[in-house]
Amino acid sequence: MLIHDTDVTISDTATGEIIRELTIDPTRDYQPRQRKTPRSEDRGVNDDPTHP
Repeated sequence: MLIHDTDVTISDTATGEIIRELTIDPTRDYQPRQRKTPRSEDRGVNDDPTHP
């Protein structure tokens, strides 16, 4: 990972191939917000149509 100011470049260490290029927005809060309700998988909900 190469970071310069707000520019981030992610590359494969073995090949040098660039995997992703990003620009960080300093006005944005990237921290995850705490959920008010649990996610469906936390409640035991299964979306698999073959599940009995």
